[in-house]
Amino acid sequence: MFRPKKPSSGRRLRTPSQAPKTLSYGYYSSGANSRPTPRPSKRRSWEWLKHLPSLLALVLIVVSMVYLSTLSSTPIVAIDQQTSLPAKGQGYYTQQVSSILGKSFWNGNKLTLDTAQVERQIRDKLPEIEDVSVKVPLVGRKPVIAIQLAEPAYILVPQLGNKFILDTTGRAIVDISSLRQPPKLLAISDQSGLAINPGQQILPGSTVDFITTFIQELAYGRVAVSSLVLPSVANQLNVDIAGQKYYIKTNLQGDARLQAGTYLAVAHKLKRTHIVPRQYVDVRVEQRAFYR
Repeated sequence: MFRPKKPSSGRRLRTPSQAPKTLSYGYYSSGANSRPTPRPSKRRSWEWLKHLPSLLALVLIVVSMVYLSTLSSTPIVAIDQQTSLPAKGQGYYTQQVSSILGKSFWNGNKLTLDTAQVERQIRDKLPEIEDVSVKVPLVGRKPVIAIQLAEPAYILVPQLGNKFILDTTGRAIVDISSLRQPPKLLAISDQSGLAINPGQQILPGSTVDFITTFIQELAYGRVAVSSLVLPSVANQLNVDIAGQKYYIKTNLQGDARLQAGTYLAVAHKLKRTHIVPRQYVDVRVEQRAFYR
């Protein structure tokens, strides 16, 4: 029942501890398989010089863009000559605008320039300017300032201080003493005693319109006006007639055409009856006239 064991051969079984040893060679080990350490090529260290022209061109483009984004404080000023107001000269306005632009660092760049604010500053400093436009150039560095001067209407003669030119809106725009050749305008004497400052609203625009309309209506009747007076009485305008010793009392709150027509009718009647008023003709009440 039991079989005898076969005799083992002469071979001995290999245990894990008796695994065969293999020889390994390192990278730096000496021998036939060893290699020298590679050295950087001198040719490769100079290859970046090939990109130097491109880098210089890029730097030049960036510097040019930064330079073109800046603005000069010396602008190009264009003055609209469609007005009878004597201009003070392009050099004068260029200097004034240049001083405004030079007050703020932010005005020296196209991206930070506030054109609306600069326009307000120009109008505040130069009241004779009715409209102004500030434009930023696309390529150049000088801002373009387009100026339109106000249209003069009358010369205001106050009791105190210098004479001023009034524009069609009633603003005091120019001191007469600052002009070499003052314009020939009808004078309005102001007896209110108020001080006048440049840019100040002296008369309402409706008052200026009344005066202009009244004078035009008299001109249609071949009656010339020599001067105008604003007395201390509210809403009253005294109109001096050329060649006459009397003046006309008008109501600035009334109708200019109606009052002018009333005077022309009264003047015709007085001339026909050979009556000459000694002091005034009062047309402040509509469709009625009084003389003295």
